[in-house]
This record gives sequence, structure tokens and C-alpha cells, in this order.
Amino acid sequence: MAKYKLTYFDSRGFGETARYMFALRGIKYEDCRIKQEDWSSLKQSLLGSNNLEEAKINVVYEVLVDTLQEARKVVEEADTEVKDERKRRFYEEILESHSEYLVKLLKSNKDGTSFFVGKKVTLADIFFVTVRKDILTYVDKDDRLDRHPELKSLSERVIGIPEIADWIKQRP
Repeated sequence: MAKYKLTYFDSRGFGETARYMFALRGIKYEDCRIKQEDWSSLKQSLLGSNNLEEAKINVVYEVLVDTLQEARKVVEEADTEVKDERKRRFYEEILESHSEYLVKLLKSNKDGTSFFVGKKVTLADIFFVTVRKDILTYVDKDDRLDRHPELKSLSERVIGIPEIADWIKQRP
């Protein structure tokens, strides 16, 4: 049986939803509580090295969440005519405008030859790649993001990181 570990602040907050779910199903788990003063050492550089970088990472993250919400409307639509129109709108308007915006954000850091923020990979880069490679493929069979060489290069940089490449090789 799987062993679960919930890591959250030493408070109820959003972690309490997961605790309720574990309790409802009678699932045993390790409840790992983090003190607020220890948080900055745990989040490390995946959320940037300062507030401005963290804000930029959040922008990328939210653009991708918005993209996924629009993709979901396509996937879940049962009516063929409505689905076709949503798909057209998603490809021609949503995905294209979001991609252009992401390219602009990427180019604002070292002219697009590095990562979204700073000198190291962050949550923004990792989330972008997982959305592009593992989630959007259900809607975007043509991988239209590859039409933007900067975004394709970013994906290659991220999946080329040895630890990530190793995970990809061994994942189920």
C-alpha cells in the first residue's frame, strides 16, 4: 500500500482539505507541519530568489492555468458543433495569444535563451513543460507550441536537466 505524506504549514489552511479527505477514507498518512519561519529555506529557488522573481513565476503559472481552463472547455464539451467552435477559438485565439505572451516573458530574461526567471530552472519552467508535454497533448495533438522556437528550446532545456531526464526515463 502507498505511504502518503502531507507537507503543509502548521495550520489548517488549504492542507485541511487533504486531511479531511484522508480521514474520510480512513487513510493513514504522515502529517508533516512546517513552521512559517522555516518556509523560505524549503521553497528554495524554485519560487525565485526574491519577491519580483516570485511574482514573475506566478504570472507564468497563472497564464498556464488559464490555458488549461480553456482547454478543459474543449475536452469536456459534448455537443460536436460547440466543441468544434471551442477548439477553433482555443487554437486560434487562446493558445496563440497565451503562447505569444509566454514568449514575450521568456525573452525578457536573457533574450529567451535561459529560463522564464533568473539563471536557474523554477516552478514556471517546470510547470510550462508539464503542461505542454503531459497535459495539453490531449487537446493540442499538433503541438502548436512548437511553432514558437523559444518555447520549444525552453522545453528541451528543462527536460535536458539530468535529474529530470532521469525521471522521464524511469517514470511509469
